[in-house]
Amino acid sequence: MKNLKILIAGAYGVDNWGDEAILDRILFFIRRDFPKARIRVLSGNPSRTVGLHHAEAAQFFPIAFGFFHLSALHKTFQFFKEADAVVLGGGGLFHDSEPRGIFLWSVQCLVAIAMKKPLFVLGISAGPLRRWWFRRLVHMALNHAEHIVVRDRSSYNSLVDIGLDPERILVSADMALLIPRQKITAKRKKVVLSLRQTPFLRKDFPIVISQFVGYLVSEGYRVELISMQNYGENCDPNFAMKLAQNFPIFIPQTLNEALNHIAEAEVVIGMRLHTLIMSATQGIPFLGLSYSPKVQSFCDEIGVGEFTLSSRKANFSDLVRIFEKLVHEWPEPKLKEMRARAEKGLDLFRAFLMKIQH
Repeated sequence: MKNLKILIAGAYGVDNWGDEAILDRILFFIRRDFPKARIRVLSGNPSRTVGLHHAEAAQFFPIAFGFFHLSALHKTFQFFKEADAVVLGGGGLFHDSEPRGIFLWSVQCLVAIAMKKPLFVLGISAGPLRRWWFRRLVHMALNHAEHIVVRDRSSYNSLVDIGLDPERILVSADMALLIPRQKITAKRKKVVLSLRQTPFLRKDFPIVISQFVGYLVSEGYRVELISMQNYGENCDPNFAMKLAQNFPIFIPQTLNEALNHIAEAEVVIGMRLHTLIMSATQGIPFLGLSYSPKVQSFCDEIGVGEFTLSSRKANFSDLVRIFEKLVHEWPEPKLKEMRARAEKGLDLFRAFLMKIQH
C-alpha cells in the first residue's frame, strides 16, 4: 500500500471564501482518511493557499503563457507528473457566463488526461452550456474522468445533455455543507448582507437594496455587509461602494472569521451561494437573491425555495414581504439530507483513492 500523492485543482487562493470552504472540507477528509497522503493544490495564489490551508501549492496550469514564469510552470508540471491522482473541484467551474473559467478548468483536466493521471471531479456545478464550442470543450475535459460528482440535479442534466455518460455522474451536494457548527455564545440583532457584481441585476438594484436596508435599520437591526470575494475588479467591497448608503463592511481574513460573522447574525441575505450554504450550516435563516441557477437550485433542494428572489426582479416590497415571512415562518431546512448527499460523494471519492492506493 503506497502513500498517495494527490493533486487538487480549483479556484483557490483568490480570496473567495466559498471556494476556500470547499477546499477546507476536501483537505479535512483526505487528512482524516488518508493521513499519510501528500496533498498538493493548484491555486491562483500559491502562497495564500499555503498560509490558509498548510498544503503545498503551485499555480494552476495557465491558459496564456505571457504572464507565467517558467519556474512556476516547471513546478506545476512536476506536481502533475508526480501525482497519483488529480482532483478537480469543487465549485461552479463550467458555465457560459465565465468563458475563461471553462478554458482554465478544461486545461487542468486535459493536462491530467495527457499525462495519464486518474481524474476525479468532485462537487462541481455545470451549466448552462449553450454554445457548441463550450459544450465540446467541457465534454473533452470531463469525458475521461473516472467519476464526476456534481452538487445539484441541474448540473447532472447539463452534463448528460452534452453527451457525458450518466452512469459516471453522481448527484451529491456542495462539500461546504459539511462545515461544522461554530460555537457562538451570543447572537446579535444583526442582518448580514452578501452582495456581488454581476450583469444579471436590475438597473436600480443598488437603490432597491439601499431602501431595504433603510427598512431593516428602522426595525432595529444592525446591517453589515460581508465580503466573500476580496479579489478583482468586481470584488464585493467595490460593489458595496455603489450603494446609496455607507454600511459597515466586514472583510474576513480567514474562513473561521467569515463563519463566525455569519453565525452571529439573526438573518442572512445573500447573493453568493456559499454565504447561504454557510448560513445553513450555522442554523441561520436566509433570504437568497438568485443571480445564477446554482443559487435557486440550492435553495430549492434544501427546502427554502419560497424564500428566494431573482436578482433581476427583486423589488423593495417583495424583499420586505419575504423578510417578514422568513422572520415568522422559517422552516427547518433539509440540512441533514443535503449533508448525507455530500457524504455519498465523499464515499465515492474514498473508493477511488483506495483503488489507486492498492
